[in-house]
Amino acid sequence: MLVKMDRFVSPVDMAGIVNLVFDSFRTVYSPEEGEGEGSEADQPIDYKQDYSVIWDTIKTHRNVDLNKDDISWIEFQHMLHGVLLEGLGSLCKVLEFRSYEKPPEGKNAAKIMEQKQHMYRVKMKALYRIRKTEDQQRVELGNTLHSIVDFLKNKKSR
Repeated sequence: MLVKMDRFVSPVDMAGIVNLVFDSFRTVYSPEEGEGEGSEADQPIDYKQDYSVIWDTIKTHRNVDLNKDDISWIEFQHMLHGVLLEGLGSLCKVLEFRSYEKPPEGKNAAKIMEQKQHMYRVKMKALYRIRKTEDQQRVELGNTLHSIVDFLKNKKSR
């Protein structure tokens, strides 16, 4: 797979890069409360295991051959993100299978499903919120730091 930033990225480095793509998706497929660290839900995709599925999905739905086409990291990231959002391809099926949960049973089943759907929507809202610009973040951080310094000066002078 040829992916460039400023230079060629080897397949070994690619494993780390692909994991970066899925950091944003881990919120969606993250473990529920009570599941331990390192569980399978922590890692919805494994680069070595899923390379053929990633390749097939991008080839089929974006007409890009990751083994032959020389694309930038940004292009790859956007293609993969778009395919996942659209729910296209074998990669989405794999994620669907891995994230399957048995539906709840009993009197409160409908309520439990409604709560799970609500929590999913809340995660999606957080994942796709409009983020503040870097300048806005710096201004807010500066204001916060000034507030802390002022607070500490007032404490000290008392």
